[in-house]
Amino acid sequence: MTKKAIFAVILLFVITIAFTNGLYSQLFTNPRLSFGVVTTNILGDNRAKLPMVATDDEENAYTGGSFGFTQPGLRFLATFPETTNDDLRFNASIDYLFFSGRERIVINRNIVHLLRHDVNLLGFGAGADYVLLDLGFANAKFVAGAEIKGYYLHGISAEIYEDYLNENSNDNVYKHTPKSSAFRLGGSVKFGVEGRLRKNIFVNAGVGLGAINLLGRDDTRGELLTPLTLFENSEALVSTFNVYILLQYNL
Repeated sequence: MTKKAIFAVILLFVITIAFTNGLYSQLFTNPRLSFGVVTTNILGDNRAKLPMVATDDEENAYTGGSFGFTQPGLRFLATFPETTNDDLRFNASIDYLFFSGRERIVINRNIVHLLRHDVNLLGFGAGADYVLLDLGFANAKFVAGAEIKGYYLHGISAEIYEDYLNENSNDNVYKHTPKSSAFRLGGSVKFGVEGRLRKNIFVNAGVGLGAINLLGRDDTRGELLTPLTLFENSEALVSTFNVYILLQYNL
């Protein structure tokens, strides 16, 4: 992780803490804490969705990230309604996303290659939500919002496990030199519903559209979520679709 990336992470964290602590005593009452799961799908034709082993011998046969399916994660969310207008809420969030790609390539009847690619993303976010509609039951509300988010990509690894089916002693593991850790600034818009389950416990669920690397792209590193820089000379925008389901406790 570069000094600039470290500085950016620290700066975003300090701004988030200052924002929540500095304004809380003046504007906010009844904070709400939420925790749950979030899933991520990469949109479009980004190379992160392609197989790690190229299926085409032509010019466009690139090494992909094997992240073509839904990737899991966790989210912690702190929400602070504005005192004079409960429909307006400011929030701070922490996401931890686990991107993992797996492939199985049959070399012959005795040898199988198992490919693995992992990237972990730690996200810090700050934004605001607004209640668009009171649904009239179970304190349910339809909410829209937007947030900026800083992502720290780390825990990056790529390896091939060569499995000899008839002779385990010949098995081998080949580890590729991983791409460096990275920091990117992104953002998202979201739409969701919150409703009471019992007393101070609510469910907070919805969907979001966003991008991981709106700012900070580095073409010399290649694509953001692929294991190798082979044939890569730029970093494309990574657009995402998220689904989140959180349990919320109103203090």
